[in-house]
Amino acid sequence: IFDEVIPSITNDSLKLSKRISGIRTFRNYKFSDAVPRLIELLLDEKQPDSIRTNLAETLGWFNFSIKRGDIIAAIDKILNDKLTSAFLKNEALKTKSRLTTGANDVMIP
Repeated sequence: IFDEVIPSITNDSLKLSKRISGIRTFRNYKFSDAVPRLIELLLDEKQPDSIRTNLAETLGWFNFSIKRGDIIAAIDKILNDKLTSAFLKNEALKTKSRLTTGANDVMIP
């Protein structure tokens, strides 16, 4: 994962679609050791909103992760940042709901 997927996510010369595809890999492979790096990219304001939004969505799949608290703390930073776009804030709010309410709640969007 670190040798193949993380470099593709962080490579600014790749198309956004390739980078987003790499991010979505973590929805199926909930590799907890990657969470700190994913959070770092999520909080990096230099990253495009589409990357950050997909990172927020992907981190919502880690509801059983031991690093769930770290993810929620990062999401709270996104939600409290006045410069964060409405699109990213909306996804961050959904992610926080998934992580705090649980994956099987029928009211989760």
